[in-house]
Amino acid sequence: FDIEIEVGLPDKQGREEVLQIYSKKIPLEKDVNLIKIAARTEGFTGAEIEAIIRDATLNALRKVLPKPELYDSMDSDEILKLLKVGQDDLDFAEEEIRKRKELK
Repeated sequence: FDIEIEVGLPDKQGREEVLQIYSKKIPLEKDVNLIKIAARTEGFTGAEIEAIIRDATLNALRKVLPKPELYDSMDSDEILKLLKVGQDDLDFAEEEIRKRKELK
C-alpha cells in the first residue's frame, strides 16, 4: 500500500523554529536576526530553510580557511573557534537558495 502524507509549508513561527533548531550549534554573530529571515522566507520548505543555515556556515568557513598563516600557529580546533556565521553569510545563503528555487 502506498500512503501519501502531505506536509505543508511552515508558517513564520515554524520557519523560525527550523532556523533555531539548525543554528543551535552554529556560532552566530551578534548581528544575526533569525526572525527577519523567517519573515522573508515565506514559501520555503523546511529543507530549504535548513539549507540556508548550512550554506551560510560553509560561506563563513570559506572566509576562514583561505588564510594559510593560521595553519602555522594554530590547531584545527582553534581555527574553528574563529568561525562565526554573520547576517551577511545568511543573506548570501538565502539569495543562493532563492536562485535554486527559481531554477526548479
